[in-house]
Amino acid sequence: LEVAAQVPAAALAALVTGCPELARLVVAGLPGGVTDEFLRPAGALREVVLRECEGVDGMGAAAALARDGGGGLTMLDLSQSDRVTNEALLILVHSTTQLVAVDVSRCTNVRDNTLVALGERNGGTLRSFAASNCPGLTDDGLVALLGRCRGLEKVNVALCNFSDSAVLKLSAAHGAFLRELALDHNPVTSAGVAALAVRCPLLTKLSVADCRDLTDGALAELGRHCPFLRDVDISHCHKVSSGGLQGALACWQHLHTLSWRGQQSPLAEPLRHPTLAVLHMSWSRGIDDRTLSFLPILCPLLEEIHLAWCPTITSKGARALLLGMRHLRTLMLRGCSNVSFEDVGQNSPSQGARWASPNATVIW
Repeated sequence: LEVAAQVPAAALAALVTGCPELARLVVAGLPGGVTDEFLRPAGALREVVLRECEGVDGMGAAAALARDGGGGLTMLDLSQSDRVTNEALLILVHSTTQLVAVDVSRCTNVRDNTLVALGERNGGTLRSFAASNCPGLTDDGLVALLGRCRGLEKVNVALCNFSDSAVLKLSAAHGAFLRELALDHNPVTSAGVAALAVRCPLLTKLSVADCRDLTDGALAELGRHCPFLRDVDISHCHKVSSGGLQGALACWQHLHTLSWRGQQSPLAEPLRHPTLAVLHMSWSRGIDDRTLSFLPILCPLLEEIHLAWCPTITSKGARALLLGMRHLRTLMLRGCSNVSFEDVGQNSPSQGARWASPNATVIW
């Protein structure tokens, strides 16, 4: 059952009460006055999603699961419901033994003891764990969870404060299984990322945005040891050069999405990748018309190009993309002060400006 945010609390309670065999419940965007008390009658839930619910503190869900003994709950997502208490999370975790996926991102009250309990109760089944933007967590909690889990495949601990030591223990314990990893804005070093690369050969998605120490050397290791990467985010990693990135791109033959937002230095070497489909380079001073002119030739399969708030590109560069990219579907130009709608906002043969991809959309 997927419920719109506009449904009142009484109706939610009636739905749950009237559906005793309800196995999956997805509720997103509940307003602040609605708590999760409507979950108390629930008894057979296997998957619970209460995302972006301002009034949810987790106690209703905890009561339902504690009464039911946890049943077969396999997925719990309370992300961005920042009133969820650590007490409720502890009850939830202690009431379960079969969790496969847990997301407590931006549940700012979560603490290390919940991670310890999660590992003790569900370590044998847990495969996906997300706790981005949880400032109350430390290396000790993460390491305790890692020690109990048997094969984590997806981990998102962006916007936390985990060190190289914790990240290396993560890769040592689960590197053979890891497919997706997000470390954005953690104080990990370039050496830490390089060591991680050696232990995680099956990675398909990696985000190290705002890891300011990341260098070309770490990218070289990622290229050498992680050939299956399809989605990479190195936004705001200012020590990475275009040459260093190009070396890694040559190794990532399956790459689909590249994010390099906030690139401030001019690109000495144009981006080149034969199958790249999505490119995010918003808020970048280092990308200019010359760089854009190479994309139709060197990245011919691009479908999405995001260039919002790039002050150095002009209408000439934007037109080069629209006239040259055959597969282009979306071109984001919001905030580009030197790009004129009058110059690139037409797709008319009479104007002599038939775009290479007739279905392209320009977002201003």
